[in-house]
Amino acid sequence: MNGPSRIPIGGFVLKFNNLTDHIATPWLSRHYPGKTWQDVLDFLGPPGSYIDETPGWIALLAYQRSVTERPGVSYRQYNLTLEAEYDIIVEMTSDHFWPCGPFMVQSGP
Repeated sequence: MNGPSRIPIGGFVLKFNNLTDHIATPWLSRHYPGKTWQDVLDFLGPPGSYIDETPGWIALLAYQRSVTERPGVSYRQYNLTLEAEYDIIVEMTSDHFWPCGPFMVQSGP
């Protein structure tokens, strides 16, 4: 994952470059208080693990808009309204997940 480790509250656009030959979907989620990126990694297990249900302490975020620039390159717009730790995970081949990385959303500089 390339990008800032901290971003301000507000609009956020995720550019997703799928460099594989498979269909892949990026997911943006927020951790509930008391949970961390390490908890997410522990839950997911090794990259590519099968996950059939998301735990209640992970809030998957809906995007407001999605645009495909060309095959393999897409953009998703989110409105991040809460200070918290968020993460990006990619789903491939139906319920197999690869963790990408965390970032913090905060109200000030």
